[in-house]
Amino acid sequence: MAKSYNSDNKTFDWVLFSVYLALVSVGLLMLYATGEDFNKQETYFWSTDIGRQLIWAGISLVVCLAVSIVDWKFWNTLAYPVYILGLLALISLFVFGTEIKGSKSWFIMAGMSLQPSELAKITTIIGLAAFCSSFKTNIKNNIDQLYALGLIGLPAGFILLQPDAGSALTFSALSLMLFRNGLSTKYFMVGLALLLAIILSIIFSPYLAFSVILTLNLFFILNFSRKNILSYFILIAFTLAIYAGYKFDFVNIVTFLQSIVILILIQLNSPRSFWKAQYGTIGVVVLIGVMSFAISHTYQNILKPHQKDRINVWLKPKSSDPRGSLYNLTQSKMAIGSGGLHGKGFLKGTMTKLNYVPEQKTDFIFSTIGEEQGFLGCMATIVLFFILLLRILFIGENSAVPFPLYFSYGAAGLLFIHVFINIGMTIGIAPVIGIPLPFISKGGSSLLAMSILIGILLNMSKERK
Repeated sequence: MAKSYNSDNKTFDWVLFSVYLALVSVGLLMLYATGEDFNKQETYFWSTDIGRQLIWAGISLVVCLAVSIVDWKFWNTLAYPVYILGLLALISLFVFGTEIKGSKSWFIMAGMSLQPSELAKITTIIGLAAFCSSFKTNIKNNIDQLYALGLIGLPAGFILLQPDAGSALTFSALSLMLFRNGLSTKYFMVGLALLLAIILSIIFSPYLAFSVILTLNLFFILNFSRKNILSYFILIAFTLAIYAGYKFDFVNIVTFLQSIVILILIQLNSPRSFWKAQYGTIGVVVLIGVMSFAISHTYQNILKPHQKDRINVWLKPKSSDPRGSLYNLTQSKMAIGSGGLHGKGFLKGTMTKLNYVPEQKTDFIFSTIGEEQGFLGCMATIVLFFILLLRILFIGENSAVPFPLYFSYGAAGLLFIHVFINIGMTIGIAPVIGIPLPFISKGGSSLLAMSILIGILLNMSKERK
């Protein structure tokens, strides 16, 4: 039976809009908790952080509702001009931008700052969604993969030159659109392997990273049959030898030689036709192995001290200065832990009031939630984001046409990486790279961009299967 489509469904998505309002309200309340005491200071309210954020919240709400009226087909039709405008805004920063905290990422206009990189995230989603939804696009084709990579890489590259590595990193989440479009999951596995290689190379040794990646890869590519049972035992023994060798501080080159030996043993135990089919996979492993050594060399000899400090805080906290680079994370974890189950209560967070947590209004706003609202408040906030992500994916999967589908996946990926990294920063499971918590952290540009995103989705939600 053929599917029926109702493009005249004009029902307003109150679930999406309500969660959006709830998150913005949480952000305003938490920012108020970290802000100045207006009753005791002779300060004009609208010049304070909470006053300016209220102005941005009002502007963002109006823009969100205005955008929700605009037919989503407008964005599909003008996707590439909108994408180019986003690029031009990023390029113009190098001429007209203002440098703040070492990054030339802002326009200052009438006393208010605007960060084009936040808006460029939305224009890139629009451009990439249009590309994925085109009938001419075949994402399994290498040329189309390069086009898609260029659409993501151009704005990310300009942002990286500002320099703003944190914002540039978030563009990687837009690859979720490509996987929904049919991109092979092998690329995802390669990305995970590269991340594992980076972590192991920095924490331990590039030899260890290369050997572990090789071992895991061989587990994946070997056929699960009795014929290869000897190979499995060899791989297990090989993996144990790697860790034992590292633990007892044997010469690292021995580990590399072991890798060569294991390849020979597996080769003898497997037919030639099997290995011919795995040349590409082995090539990727060798490439990741080479990158492991390059990453280790870069970390040890090229990175500046403050860049190494950020990595050490994430991967090697014991080697970081607790009164220096580790101070922010330590105070954040203490604030969250001190909240317990129920929290200390709104406006009763002692560490928040005494300003113990640096950058608490932006990067570490989640620590305020943890201290004042406790574990339950943290979980409630995470649940709100979870509902938001599910609703966005629901809108995409129930769309009658491709553009809203891919746009929704891009929006969900962007929100997820922001939430995961920001909350991860506050508890030490992600690097501290200055990514705001959507709708909650202080910052008008981020709130405006995310509100535009929600506005477009509200209009798309009217087109259902």
